[in-house]
Formats: sequence, C-alpha cells, structure tokens
Amino acid sequence: MKASVISRALKALVIGERQPGFIWGIPGIGKSDVIHQLAAELAIPLREMRALSLDPVDLRGLPFLGSDG
Repeated sequence: MKASVISRALKALVIGERQPGFIWGIPGIGKSDVIHQLAAELAIPLREMRALSLDPVDLRGLPFLGSDG
C-alpha cells in the first residue's frame, strides 16, 4: 500500500472518526516516516512507542484523543 493511501486512511480515522489506527508491516518500509509526516502536517503532538519493548502494564495511562483534541 502506498504511503499516500495510508496517510489518507489515518486522516479519516484520526480526524473524521476520532479513532486510533494501526499500521503493520515489515521493518524498514516507512511506517514511522508516514506517522511523523502526518503528525507534523496536522500539528498533532507525537509520542512514539514501540509496543514490543513494553509490558502490558506499561500501556496504562497513555494519552488519547479526548473531546477537546
């Protein structure tokens, strides 16, 4: 899937539906780059986390999009 398609889908999820998205793929294909570019374009703060390096209890209390953005 092209980066432009992923970016449009994420915009629809994050802005339109206010839902998180999940991008899965092999290492080195540009997943993080798409997210960094989209966050910069939308002026959304970005906190990058690698779920594989965390325990499930580490994920409690993560920031989320509330009604005020």
